[in-house]
Amino acid sequence: MIMTMLPVALGILDPLYSFFGWIMRGLYYVFANYGVTIIVFTIFLRAIMIPLYVKQHKTSLKQGQLTDEVNELKRRYKDDQQGFAMAQQELFKEHKISMFSGCLPQILALILIWPIWRIISQPLHYVMGVSLDNINTMAQRLVDMGLMDSSALNNARNVDITIINVLRENGAALTSMVKDGLIQASQLLNLDFLGINLGLVPTLSPAKLFGDQWQTYLPTLIIPLVAVVSSFFINTVTERTNPTMLQAKRDRELAKINPARDNSKENAQMETMNKSMKYMMPVMTLMTVFFAPGAMGLYWIVGNLMMIVQSLLLYYIYTKPVYDAIKAQEERARMKPAELAKQLEAEQALSEPKNKTGNKAKNKR
Repeated sequence: MIMTMLPVALGILDPLYSFFGWIMRGLYYVFANYGVTIIVFTIFLRAIMIPLYVKQHKTSLKQGQLTDEVNELKRRYKDDQQGFAMAQQELFKEHKISMFSGCLPQILALILIWPIWRIISQPLHYVMGVSLDNINTMAQRLVDMGLMDSSALNNARNVDITIINVLRENGAALTSMVKDGLIQASQLLNLDFLGINLGLVPTLSPAKLFGDQWQTYLPTLIIPLVAVVSSFFINTVTERTNPTMLQAKRDRELAKINPARDNSKENAQMETMNKSMKYMMPVMTLMTVFFAPGAMGLYWIVGNLMMIVQSLLLYYIYTKPVYDAIKAQEERARMKPAELAKQLEAEQALSEPKNKTGNKAKNKR
């Protein structure tokens, strides 16, 4: 008889695991669907972080509007990098710009990946509340019954999902575990979502994709495919909505008119970094979804879709009005006096009917 024990040592993030698991448990009991639980939980988690993303967006927008002042500081300090850094910091402080607030959402998103992966890998314990001792006992008994490979006992992160899949296929084993009080029937998660087993790790193994179990494993490839496509789409949206990238584009256009405003070196570095990220993010996504259960890939996909929607909303609410106003101001600055006077007359004529209507309404009162 092979004996093993799952790790029970408490870690610094254990309270977070328990809290997130408690939320997901409540959602699962409401929706009775693991996939919907993951989707709603992801939306909930991302919604909490929206204020941080709004603050980050506003910070980037403010920094873009200070480009001329920053360029002036660069010309003033030239080779004095320390003096420039201090002056730039003072400029940002004056305009209440915090550099840390711009990085906080990304840092927080990266930190949250670990607890999400941990919960999704051990849903029997964290989501359904089955004790580690009971999970360990069930795993050992399933090995003794020849229903589970002993190698699964060495991988505590995946043993939950293995137990779930085995018990769902063996009614007698489930009945035995329930009778002995190791698990309740209601605690046995249904990992199926739209024909995809979210507990399985997507694979490229031809034996699994085209063998006897092809109906189980082939659908799991949908998750990596959608995850990677959504990652590429995020990069496309970011290029068109991110204030920093829009400012770099504006700087290039202004440099054609005034060479003194040329920031080609900084812009080239930014373009190089953006190109790297354009391919790095899909690669990171691909690595993540091929080394984690399908539920993790679903979490990634929903997060990507929310990020796309969020970027578009922030652009139309905050960024577009600012750049439209700047563009209109620059166009006026390039107009000849006669053209400018003509445009002002036209704008005044458009506003007069509204004023007259308002005056008539006041007179009637």
